[in-house]
Amino acid sequence: MYNTPMTLRDEMLRIYKDSGTQKRIDQLVAGFAEQIINQIAPPDMLRPTDMPPPPAPPAPPKTPSYQSAYQIVGVSQGDSQELIDAVYRAKAKYLHPDCPTGNTDEFIKLKTAYDTIRRHS
Repeated sequence: MYNTPMTLRDEMLRIYKDSGTQKRIDQLVAGFAEQIINQIAPPDMLRPTDMPPPPAPPAPPKTPSYQSAYQIVGVSQGDSQELIDAVYRAKAKYLHPDCPTGNTDEFIKLKTAYDTIRRHS
């Protein structure tokens, strides 16, 4: 006959016929499974449990204090809401990320400060 390697099924059937014990079959299955795992992922390869945790998500932008929000927008507490809105819009147009003079971080800071003023007025 041919000299072919014995498959898991053939080996299990041979042992079952020889001894008839389920325990030995379970041992063989576990052994074959370990061999297959070691062929796919060698022992020196990182296992999922050995991998470092994923990085933490970035922190949300901090809400400025009520007092510093006026400084960021560029108005004082005594100014009217219309003036605050006009100053905010002018600065927002200048800092908007789609403009050549835009700055995303400063725009977000300005927007957060303006939202803080709107909430407290």
